[in-house]
Amino acid sequence: MTTTYDKPLPDVDDPDMGPFWAATRQGRLTAQRCADCTTLRFPATPVCGTCLSEDTGWVDVSGTGTIWSYAVYHRAFHPGFRGELPYVVAIVENTDGLHYTGRVFGPRSAVAVGAPVSVRFDAVTPQVSLPSWVVAG
Repeated sequence: MTTTYDKPLPDVDDPDMGPFWAATRQGRLTAQRCADCTTLRFPATPVCGTCLSEDTGWVDVSGTGTIWSYAVYHRAFHPGFRGELPYVVAIVENTDGLHYTGRVFGPRSAVAVGAPVSVRFDAVTPQVSLPSWVVAG
């Protein structure tokens, strides 16, 4: 764990996403589940888009999936990423059908739409562990 992190950080106290960030600190990937219709959703919202229920909870979900889409960044969108160029950011569809966005690590030659990935959690500050993805194999 580093003590200095010079990249953007999520708001771990956000009322909707706070439980997600608490789970990532524990090494768990989670999503909201509607208590009425059981629909999974991510990112979090205060109301279920399927049945409009406000009754929700958080559940652990699969940490494996496939790359749904990706981009290779050759220009840093934030100064903190300059030393890591080029880097890959992907939308990953996990095996529960949810989409998560994050960095992808592994051989760039293995990064492709449909490539299998698994989640890892990088503790970047004492309060924040960021989920990222590792290309399988």
